[in-house]
Amino acid sequence: SDICTSNWANDLEVLGRSALGPRSSFFVRNPPDTQQPIDVQVNGQTVSNAWNYDPNANAIVFQPSQAPGAGTTLTITYQSVCL
Repeated sequence: SDICTSNWANDLEVLGRSALGPRSSFFVRNPPDTQQPIDVQVNGQTVSNAWNYDPNANAIVFQPSQAPGAGTTLTITYQSVCL
């Protein structure tokens, strides 16, 4: 990147992607009932072996090499725990 650039937006975006990589944790609003299925879809396709539910973080966590890329649609469907 050129230090004299007038627009740093693109350079900072590239830097952020290379430094942080794709997002691998996706927090859910309510804890799921883990006795019921959790359906995870990326761009409408069910993904079953690339993620785990982390109850401590209340998040769906993808393996780093399987994390959804930028611009993809992630849908998580589950039955929440009845409190």
